[in-house]
Amino acid sequence: MKKFNLSGGFVFSRAMLILTSLFLGLAFNAPFLILLGIALAIILPRQFAKSGFSNIKMLNKALCAVTILSFITSGILLGRSNTQVHNKNVATQTSSTMEKNKEEDKSKLEQEEKDKKENLEKAKKQEEEKKLAEEAKRKQQEDIAKQKQIEEQKVKAAVAKNSQQSNGQSSENQGVMVWLSETGDKYHSKPNCGRMNPKNARQVDLSSAKKSYAPCKKCHPPV
Repeated sequence: MKKFNLSGGFVFSRAMLILTSLFLGLAFNAPFLILLGIALAIILPRQFAKSGFSNIKMLNKALCAVTILSFITSGILLGRSNTQVHNKNVATQTSSTMEKNKEEDKSKLEQEEKDKKENLEKAKKQEEEKKLAEEAKRKQQEDIAKQKQIEEQKVKAAVAKNSQQSNGQSSENQGVMVWLSETGDKYHSKPNCGRMNPKNARQVDLSSAKKSYAPCKKCHPPV
């Protein structure tokens, strides 16, 4: 029975076992498979040597086939894993984008509601201020019109009073008689005032006398 050369014959086999465990460990995200492959690479050659196994070429081919198969499998699994990770990232990003858009829409809607409320309150306040201004203007115009009416009434009353007084004085003056001297510029209450000659004195009504004569300061006629 031919014995194995542990230092040379199983080097390739050991390498294949380690590569296989490495691929499978990466594919399944299982570090323990890598450790298991390394342990098998150390233990199995010794077990084969003890059992008298002699067809090392067949073993190497089998291990090579297993390594290639594990490489293909790990590639497929890694591709799927990457695809899943990518899809998950895309889904997470999409979800994050949707959530962000949702928050933005909510914030935008709240801001629109706030602006709408503020605009309504502003319009209401402006309308109230406009009404107050119109009411104040109307009251001011009414006060001005009332004051103007009062002033007009006062003027009319004063004119009527003056007219009445003038008419009264005129009537009163027409009923009062005074005396005029022949040569003087005064009118008197009696025909013999001072140096007046009663024979030459003449009597006229007060209103006529006041047009051309002044009242005498001695006898104090009516004015």
